[in-house]
Amino acid sequence: MKTVGDLHEYNARYFAEREAFVFEGRRLTNAGFLDRIRRLADAFHASGLRRGDRIAVLALNCLEIYEIMGAAELAGFAAVPLNFRLAPAEVDYLLNDIRPAAIVYEADLMPLAATFRAHHPDLVWLRMRDAAGGDGTPHFEDFLNGGASEGPPIRARPDDLCYLMYTSGTTGRPKGAMLIQRAVLAGAEIGASESEMVKGGTWLVHSPQFHIGGNGTRLSQQMRSGRVVLHRSFDPVRALRDIQDERVTGTMTVGTMLQAVLDVADDYDLSSMQSWMVAGAPASPELMRRAIAKLGKIFIIQYGMTEGRVSGLYRYEVDPDAGPKAAKRLRSVGRPAPQIEVEIRDEAGHVCPPDVPGEVTFRSPNVFAGYWNNSVATAEALRDGWMHSGDVGYFDEDGYLYLVDRKKDMIISGGENIYSREVEDALHTHQDVIEAAVIGVPDAKWGEAVKAFVVLAAGATASADAMIDHVRTRIARYKCPKHVAFVGELPRIANGKIDKMALRRREEEQA
Repeated sequence: MKTVGDLHEYNARYFAEREAFVFEGRRLTNAGFLDRIRRLADAFHASGLRRGDRIAVLALNCLEIYEIMGAAELAGFAAVPLNFRLAPAEVDYLLNDIRPAAIVYEADLMPLAATFRAHHPDLVWLRMRDAAGGDGTPHFEDFLNGGASEGPPIRARPDDLCYLMYTSGTTGRPKGAMLIQRAVLAGAEIGASESEMVKGGTWLVHSPQFHIGGNGTRLSQQMRSGRVVLHRSFDPVRALRDIQDERVTGTMTVGTMLQAVLDVADDYDLSSMQSWMVAGAPASPELMRRAIAKLGKIFIIQYGMTEGRVSGLYRYEVDPDAGPKAAKRLRSVGRPAPQIEVEIRDEAGHVCPPDVPGEVTFRSPNVFAGYWNNSVATAEALRDGWMHSGDVGYFDEDGYLYLVDRKKDMIISGGENIYSREVEDALHTHQDVIEAAVIGVPDAKWGEAVKAFVVLAAGATASADAMIDHVRTRIARYKCPKHVAFVGELPRIANGKIDKMALRRREEEQA
């Protein structure tokens, strides 16, 4: 098996009538999935797409996204799922960076790409998830049905680009992480093993497909010839109902999602669950105690990023009441998988001894191939085959990895990565803002919330609500500050840079 397309052909050959996907009452077998992605890939090829051409997707979770990805995985196109939560200007930037050959969109999300469409009307535009007729654009289903059942005359190769997954960088501008076929396939196998997925099991996916976690767990479950129950978006009651009714064996949530599930879990039979991954942000020992009391010792903690998987804790290790060491390691992100090498390095590139913090670097068969159209960022991240994460951490004497800081000033709110520089740039577009600094502050619901410290021009006045409303016109709503403090000046370190550590200490003292 050399490509992800080979995986789909394997499952269709040996497990043809087993269900591959369940979505909103629709059930699709492995054989049915292969037939549809072959037809779709052929239709794209007949429309002029060739190996390496990008297919952008602007949609909430739906089965069509997996079919588009499947067509790319089979034929050597590159699928690019876009963040539907972005503002139109942000989507326009991404589309100009991607230069797609085809764009598939939900009718309700078309306004996000309207400017780009006005300048590029001759691309392959496909509309989905609405009635025929619509805006006159060809409908996805009609397009797919026009493809040949044997598929296109091209097939993916191991080094072909498979996905562009956009992730923000230190400048706040999104970067397209290039994931090639063989790396994606390796990641699926590592994920299936490290997530302790059941062969022939059922994995519930409710994470957006523009996140690597949503698509990665789908592929890992397919690597185990299992099926995926896909939800449009996260809803705790619906998640519990489908875990019960579909006998789901595993799922992934961030801590805030797990907490929401536990709040309403009493009336459901969850005995089928065997693996529950917690990722995206640390879960508190108190939350894990509550979860284990309800569901048993089925929880897995993992750490990774779009650029590659890093480490994790297995089920037997996630137990806050198994002694002092077990309680301590819940604050860690586990140990590397057998296929992954991780080193902690200082500023000079030397490997740090245990308990000494440095930058988390790693290499594995799953590491990405670089950033699209960004050779500078690629050179900074990939050095001598090692991915330099920008995260600061250390290994303890037992080989457990602990994260202590984030070089990139990233805020994790509800499992979403928010970069302070991007929010600060949006604040600076307000005519009365002289300076702004953004940090993450603890939030009971979201884990972290964005707080902005703003210095206004002399004589200017503004309310927190007005400042937040202004920022919402520049960036996606979920990135906007939830709290704004107006200050006379910002603390600085000796070289004149804003001292965000001082801002964090101030918040802790006032908490």
